[in-house]
Amino acid sequence: MEIEGQDQLFLDEGSNAIYFTAGINYRGDNFVYKIDLLTKEINLAYTLKDSFAVEGIYIENETMYIFNDGYYHYGKVDVNQMNKYDINKLVTYKEYKNSKD
Repeated sequence: MEIEGQDQLFLDEGSNAIYFTAGINYRGDNFVYKIDLLTKEINLAYTLKDSFAVEGIYIENETMYIFNDGYYHYGKVDVNQMNKYDINKLVTYKEYKNSKD
């Protein structure tokens, strides 16, 4: 797998998927990828424009929690914080790409 900066994992047993975060820049975008455990397919699921220095991911009831350690890593936002995302309201990478075509 040639995705730089792979870091945090979350196993979603209900949907047979693993989500993982990736990013190599504490001041730029971070990403969430999804691995379908049945098909072994890996796809970029979300681009996180406001999470930096990601140090954790948790998903429950259509809500994704991203934990940031910007203080230690001198991130773009230099505090430790948790960002909460409603997955139904996030634009997926595929939707974003299609809107540009």
